[in-house]
Amino acid sequence: MIYAMGSAEELLLSLMLALALAMIVGKLFEELFAGLKFPPVIGDLLAGLVLGTAFLGIFPVNDTVKVIG
Repeated sequence: MIYAMGSAEELLLSLMLALALAMIVGKLFEELFAGLKFPPVIGDLLAGLVLGTAFLGIFPVNDTVKVIG
């Protein structure tokens, strides 16, 4: 059964999906850079750049990002 989601549920779902994606991609980049003998935090920074508005734009700057940031 499919329920219609209100704006609060949609906001929470999109926030949870964005956080999950950021953590997964961040961890993958951490492991990659740790294997290359770089500090893992470099992987986190590059994951943020790749997912952010600089490259792929997966996390667009909207009202949610402005409030959290």
